[in-house]
Amino acid sequence: MDVIFVKRNVVQLTLLMLQQDKPDDQVVATGEIQTIRDFLDLSFGHAGLEWQKYVEIDPKYYRPAEEGSRSSGSCRGITD
Repeated sequence: MDVIFVKRNVVQLTLLMLQQDKPDDQVVATGEIQTIRDFLDLSFGHAGLEWQKYVEIDPKYYRPAEEGSRSSGSCRGITD
């Protein structure tokens, strides 16, 4: 996904949220599934570092296997 496209849309959605008459909970999502490892690869990669040298993974925090996958949709942000 194009990072500039995502940033532009996040800014536009943030401005729309700030213009609402009453506060409400909002979710800004791309609809794409990303893992923590994806995040670590990207963020540490920008710093030129290997995350495996700095991050310790404790298996006790793993979630049990779940049916299907979880992702957020953006339909409310588009329709409201």
